[in-house]
Amino acid sequence: MTEEKFSSAGNRVLGVIGVALGVTAIVAILANGPGREEMIAVFAIGLFVTLFWAFLLRPQIRLTPTTLTLRNALDTVAVPVRLVTAVEVRRYTVIGLADSTRLTSTAMSRGFYQLARHDRGRPAPGDPADFMTARIRSRIEESSHTPAGDDADAGIRRTPALPELAVLVACALGVVVSLLL
Repeated sequence: MTEEKFSSAGNRVLGVIGVALGVTAIVAILANGPGREEMIAVFAIGLFVTLFWAFLLRPQIRLTPTTLTLRNALDTVAVPVRLVTAVEVRRYTVIGLADSTRLTSTAMSRGFYQLARHDRGRPAPGDPADFMTARIRSRIEESSHTPAGDDADAGIRRTPALPELAVLVACALGVVVSLLL
């Protein structure tokens, strides 16, 4: 079973830079000895590093022959490809389902100028959003020609991103507790 992964390269670059700067700042602060103000800064920076991770590095769209998975900032949604009826990439990715439900993901998007070119019928050559859309549509077509399997009756599975949520809550509580002490 092959799995294809799609995400925005621009978000990944900014996310890596943000996380690297944040971790460097935390290490520099802790190297000088933690005091009250330093701990407030460490927890606040930790909060922002986690947000950079969750919103810029974590989002991803995964496609297998039977499942489309949308990894968003704070949750993951897995949908059988059989239920997908439409896919469109605008400022974010929109997945239409058979029951008129719409799922969104920020993993793949078009910038302002890319969107303007695409709307005028002149998409950029090699556009990753077009490639991803074509791959998903191809899987939808393939799934319509294959007999229903065991996972065809499986519905939408939504799971929270527990590690990211736990770190966000811990950092937020750390900032509040440090402010109160």
